[in-house]
Amino acid sequence: AVAAYREAYKDAPEGMPSHLSDLLDAMLDYGSYAQVYFKYNDTELANGGVWHTTPDQMAQITSDQIEYICEVDPALATEDKIKFKYVSLTLESCVQLNMLFTKETTEEVDVKCLKGSGEMHVEQEGKMLKVMISDIPAEDLGEPITILINDHMIIYTPMSYCRVACERSENEELKNLCKSLDIYRSAAVEYANYVRSLEEE
Repeated sequence: AVAAYREAYKDAPEGMPSHLSDLLDAMLDYGSYAQVYFKYNDTELANGGVWHTTPDQMAQITSDQIEYICEVDPALATEDKIKFKYVSLTLESCVQLNMLFTKETTEEVDVKCLKGSGEMHVEQEGKMLKVMISDIPAEDLGEPITILINDHMIIYTPMSYCRVACERSENEELKNLCKSLDIYRSAAVEYANYVRSLEEE
């Protein structure tokens, strides 16, 4: 659908705004890198095999170019005996951030989302606590999400997961996917700012 939309713009007399063009290119690359990583229909890539950021160019992008934000109140573990175990992302039309915690007891805890876009869902089963923030739009992937567990604050971003994955993984396909998501995020921010500037005129 993105490729078809881009193609339909080709003959438009006014042309395509550069911010939109960059966004669509980033979306197509991100979708294609996802296809490669998940081995999903990877003989028919979303970008048609025309990379706007090639795998060789991705290799030149270092992990420290992806912003890392992670703050966990130490008292969460020392006082409430709740440990922050791991983070994962669910990649669909919007991104979902999944945070898993383990508790010392089966007693349910209070969880609130203080800041961040998306919808929060909480699952508590036994000594496991899972906090999911779904429907995070691309332009907000680098924005801090703040949750409160029993008055203890945790601040994290989906892009922080991507940075850690790029630093620790030896899987180049995963690294390319994470880097392409950051490029997509950046293009989405630029496009959102461009649209807002038009609305203010």
